[in-house]
Amino acid sequence: EVENVLYGHPRVLEASVVARPDERWGESPCAFITLKASGDPNEDEIGIGQDIMNYCRSRLPGYMVPKSVVFGPL
Repeated sequence: EVENVLYGHPRVLEASVVARPDERWGESPCAFITLKASGDPNEDEIGIGQDIMNYCRSRLPGYMVPKSVVFGPL
């Protein structure tokens, strides 16, 4: 379900979500994402990561929102 939401984001080319250890909850979602090419050389991954988490936050229950996003090829 989380991956389906991620694929709805306009910048996401590929996505995979896995559980990672979390001290408070035991585990939390971590999203691995390959971005679509952008023509903006000033774009930064931190801003895109926040945008992706906000996108998920508006479409998923809080416990399903990725707590971290890792960018790179899958």
